[in-house]
Parts: sequence; structure tokens; C-alpha cells
Amino acid sequence: MTPLETFWHVTLPPLRFTLFVFTCITTVLAMKTFDYIFTEAQGGPGSASSVLTYTLYKISFVNLDLGYGAAMSFFLLAVILLSTGMIYLLWGRREERR
Repeated sequence: MTPLETFWHVTLPPLRFTLFVFTCITTVLAMKTFDYIFTEAQGGPGSASSVLTYTLYKISFVNLDLGYGAAMSFFLLAVILLSTGMIYLLWGRREERR
């Protein structure tokens, strides 16, 4: 058995759930990054560093278009749920079939 096979069949299966949780948390935190962009550059120069959460802030609280901002926040929720579901399909807990 090669070292890669040993890692794949012996080491990785117990770590699969831990990797799933870590990847989900990291993905959700990356998608809701607002504070760094707001404090450092406010989406600038121009809109080069603007992300979805900063755009949500500008639409909802600067332009006071609360309905459109709420609809976009539901879109962000759908994106987070979809990405978490895809990560579950990739890393989720599976039983080894023998």
C-alpha cells in the first residue's frame, strides 16, 4: 500500500466530518466579509473590492432601498445554503462500503 493510499483510506475518513465543518464555517465567513472592506477601502477604488455584503449595505442603508436590500439578502442566504450543500456532497459524512 502506497503512502497516498494509506492517507486516503486510513487517515482521511476519520477527518472527513472535521474537514466538512471547517470548510463550511470558512465558506460562510468568506461570503459575509463586510467589516474589512468597509473599514479599509469602502468598496474602492471605484468598486474594485466591492463584495455582495458591501453592496447590500449600500443598497439598504445608503440608498434606503430596504425592499431590494432584503431581497438581495435572501439571495445571499440562498448562495450560502447552496454552497454548504455542495460542500456536504463533497465532504459530508459517508459510511465506507466494504
